[in-house]
Amino acid sequence: MNSFLELAKGRRSVRLYRPEPVPPLVIRRLLEAARSAPSGLNVQPWEFVVVTDETLRAQVGRNAFYYGIYSPHVGRAPVIIAVCMNRRRGPFARDDCCIAATHLLLAAADLGLGACWVGGLRREAVRRSLGVPEGMQVLCLVTVGYPAEKPRPTPRRDLASMVHWNGWQSRRPRSGARSWGPLSVLGHFLRVQMLALRRPKGKETPPHK
Repeated sequence: MNSFLELAKGRRSVRLYRPEPVPPLVIRRLLEAARSAPSGLNVQPWEFVVVTDETLRAQVGRNAFYYGIYSPHVGRAPVIIAVCMNRRRGPFARDDCCIAATHLLLAAADLGLGACWVGGLRREAVRRSLGVPEGMQVLCLVTVGYPAEKPRPTPRRDLASMVHWNGWQSRRPRSGARSWGPLSVLGHFLRVQMLALRRPKGKETPPHK
């Protein structure tokens, strides 16, 4: 139990990757973890498109776009996994696929890989680029690679600020909750982009051992 808590608490979104490829056997282990996720009535509404081709990765990366801001790390990642959902497989398809993607993220951390959930994208353009049939929707992309950064821990709300025993104990959200809005999203994306631009160009990272 302690080892899983440490894994969950230590996982970070990684956006800078070493250039070496991720072996197919390692990718398969990630997918095995994702397919083991629970789903309502066991309908398993997910499909996974693994992208390792450099040209196709760049094409998908050009559609990682949200509020006018691109996510440059997407096209640079050694592996992109598109988590696709079959919308015809019940009302819980989105929830089920989110669980599968979370399994994938945790498995990546367990295997010493860096990964990042990307939800800001032109879904229809990505669907067409990957040849995903109509009726399926690209829920998110998960970028994967050997990490070239070690992100700092991000603040988390105190447990007492979010847990209510035997019913909600307050009439309003507690002060520890962060506000959300377009400006906060833009600020976050800009900070991520600035961090990516600070990486020295032309400097190769030592191969993964």
